[in-house]
Amino acid sequence: MIAMLYLLVPLGAMAYGQAPNLLASAEITSNLHAYTDEVRGESRDMVWDPVKDSFVRDSQWHEYGVAFGADLGVVAEATPAWWMAEWDDPVEVNWVCLSGAYPNQPQPRTAWVIEARMDGRWQELGRGAGGWYDSGQFEWGGRGAASVWLDGFRVRLFSPDSETSLSSIHLRGEAGVSWVVARLPSIEVAIRPPSRMARATRPVSLGVEVLAGAPERFVWDFGDGSTAEGPVVEHTYAKPGAYEVRLTCRGGGDTASARYDLEVGEPMEIALKPLHGPVMVGEPVTLEVEEMLGSAARYVWRVGDVAEQGGARKTFVFARPGVYHVLVSADGMDPSQGSEMLIRVHEPQTVSLPQVLLDTDQKNEQDDQHYLAYALFSELDVLGVNSVHHGGGQEELNYEEILNVIDLCRRSGLPSDRVPLVFRGADERLVVPASGRWEDTEPIVTDASRAILAAARGADPAHPVWVLPVGPGTNVASALLMARREGLDLEGRLRIMWLAGNDTGAIGEFNANNDPWSGYVMAQSGIEFWIMPAHVSGRLMIDVTREAHLYPDNPLGDYLERIVPRHSKSLFDPCCLAAVIAMHLGREWVLEVTGVALGGQDANYQWTPSDDPKATRVIWEIDQEAMKVDLFDTLRGRPTNLVVGGGE
Repeated sequence: MIAMLYLLVPLGAMAYGQAPNLLASAEITSNLHAYTDEVRGESRDMVWDPVKDSFVRDSQWHEYGVAFGADLGVVAEATPAWWMAEWDDPVEVNWVCLSGAYPNQPQPRTAWVIEARMDGRWQELGRGAGGWYDSGQFEWGGRGAASVWLDGFRVRLFSPDSETSLSSIHLRGEAGVSWVVARLPSIEVAIRPPSRMARATRPVSLGVEVLAGAPERFVWDFGDGSTAEGPVVEHTYAKPGAYEVRLTCRGGGDTASARYDLEVGEPMEIALKPLHGPVMVGEPVTLEVEEMLGSAARYVWRVGDVAEQGGARKTFVFARPGVYHVLVSADGMDPSQGSEMLIRVHEPQTVSLPQVLLDTDQKNEQDDQHYLAYALFSELDVLGVNSVHHGGGQEELNYEEILNVIDLCRRSGLPSDRVPLVFRGADERLVVPASGRWEDTEPIVTDASRAILAAARGADPAHPVWVLPVGPGTNVASALLMARREGLDLEGRLRIMWLAGNDTGAIGEFNANNDPWSGYVMAQSGIEFWIMPAHVSGRLMIDVTREAHLYPDNPLGDYLERIVPRHSKSLFDPCCLAAVIAMHLGREWVLEVTGVALGGQDANYQWTPSDDPKATRVIWEIDQEAMKVDLFDTLRGRPTNLVVGGGE
């Protein structure tokens, strides 16, 4: 389902690393109360603490000023409004950064002077009218600049002439870069996160990301009593748990530090090694366990409902085409802790068919049922169907609706070998980690997220699996996170096409709003990622008052026609399938595609054009009439020929 949503984009990373903001230890005063009793906020509310990654004080607006619209009259420079910080002992400073006022509270005529007190004398750092104070920032010094010692710092505000009144005076705080007085070292470093989840008893590699300067020595504290030196180190944790990793670097006469909260998981016992080619009817295929911790004497191999014991390698010969669900676990292990693979067994002519794994909030709008039926009656190679729906018990209703539509398809002529596997998915959204790093997100492990990984393991790299989420991206993002923790490289094995987005230059709409963070994870993962926005897919429309004849005369057709409202209705979801068909056949149904880079971490991920070959691809224009013809031709039993190069 698609609807519109607009949110703000968060600010970028702070510019000064972990250098302490010296204002946190200063005595801060102001004289605004001398002009009016209508003061808003406290004088310390704008100050940001980079070490704690938060404001020094928790407040509603992180601002200090008079009430909106309050008029202070003409304020002379000799008797200004002022804000001041003072220290008992001088502090060493080489950088000052102040943020401005809110855009809806313009103060273009406010004159200002910024001063520092050194050796008992106030010395001017900057002067102007409006400028930084209206918008943007005031900045003095910076990394590598010479330090000064001061014991006082102040901002003075006054009228630029003898006639101009000051109104709506506000000092604003901005998360990340806000009201900072600091001494920036000449070097700055960060800890580069590991490429895969750390697990107990298994080495994890950590490295340094140099942000500034040229550090010469790197000392690590792993948080478990162990230390090491070097720009890249490897460490093995004996037990799972949360560890604070600290890095101290020296260079250029300065010391810089960084920290990283490392989650060390339980040992991963086994994982199936991915396939590297198609599996054919009657031909042997050997599956192999990657022994990630020790080795088990015996394994239990399950294909569907059949289980048998074996070693770490097992050869199968499949007599019939279809999708086979293979699960392996160590003997005595809970099978849910094992490793899975979805294997498509081909006849020779089906090797090149596009493989798809559907991911749907089926009990949402009528386009979802059309999407599922379209896929099942097409020649697309459907590996399975995932359910996903958040809140109020909707996930179970969604799962049941998938089964209902599949049954209607079966009763309307769907061959038994086209009946897909169905997997229950997430019923809640991902939680943004405290670190703000997508890699640290806790996945929601469900049958659906496991199925996506299983499909990736069984994929022929020459023919990656398309995962097509037409609801929240929770299942898909969780699978990507699980793969990263396992160390499974999904590049070239999965492609994603998400139904989300609008025409405002942002992703935000219903699907993204149901799990904003999932979109950010998918975009940052490095996997081929396509977006079909609402304003594009919504052009494929059905009006049953005029077009009821398009539906087949069978139980499925009767149901689809009945659930569509008696007016023109957009069929968003089937466009994702039609786009995959078009790409496979080289049809000009996808008319305009733009590469974009996504910024922000919420439902309004702003995008900008990008030439990066790995950029997110947004479909801006489609041939909706051609897609509509293919949809209803397929439902009536005449699917587009997709076999080995396709063609009608």
